[in-house]
Amino acid sequence: VTEVRDRDRHEQQMREREQYLASITTASSDAIMSVDTCGCIQSWNQGAQTIFGWTADEILGQSMDVLVPAERQARGEPANILVTVAKRGAISHYETEWMRKDSRHLVVDVTSNVLTDATGQMVGSGTIIRDMTARKRAEEQVRELNRELEKRVDKRTRQLHIALQQLQGRADELERANEELTELDHLKSEFVSMVSHELRAPLTNINGSVELLVSDTGLEPGQRAMLHIIREQTQRLTRLVQGILNVSRIEAGRLTLHQEPLDVSYVLTRVAKNTRGAP
Repeated sequence: VTEVRDRDRHEQQMREREQYLASITTASSDAIMSVDTCGCIQSWNQGAQTIFGWTADEILGQSMDVLVPAERQARGEPANILVTVAKRGAISHYETEWMRKDSRHLVVDVTSNVLTDATGQMVGSGTIIRDMTARKRAEEQVRELNRELEKRVDKRTRQLHIALQQLQGRADELERANEELTELDHLKSEFVSMVSHELRAPLTNINGSVELLVSDTGLEPGQRAMLHIIREQTQRLTRLVQGILNVSRIEAGRLTLHQEPLDVSYVLTRVAKNTRGAP
């Protein structure tokens, strides 16, 4: 009686375990199926029906070929999968392309293991198929976005390179302009130096000579008038030279202004006389 009770309890535990495993298989979102050694489908869970669209009544007893596109069958699927499982005992995460009942293709991840009987003889294989279509589509979108981003980065890089070249060109132009300004400044300094040394001395001599001639009492009125004109023009040139030197002092910040009254009528009178060329 005890042996019978132990056997019944053991069988009950086995049935409960089988029901538990069956419930896990049935509730799985992945497709789980088993096939015999000929490749005919023997079991089909709800996940397989959801993924492939075939009900258990429609698919049981049919060959796995109904799940494989013709181009894949031409490459040897699913026969190669069954042979590999028989030789190695399992195949893990084999990525391929199968199809639904409505002929829509799916990217799937296949994992398959050998099924044996009580004597250890192979009776078929158990296969788990995971639908990777959405994931692959998302990965492709990410790759496409990356390619688009790379294109934009490359385009932007080229634009920045062109802009950099333009800036470099402008910098070279500014450098040349700066060199020209430096040269002009050097020429101006030489000109100011020339005015200071080469013109002031002759003008000083001319002014001195004119003053001596004007002081001669034996001059005729016309001659004296002409000497006055020469004296005024040399003084005008002297002021012009002084003005050039003052510009140089202004740029250097060394010019000091001295304000004093000016007789404007005298200035206008002299201008009028100089214009007419008369005393």
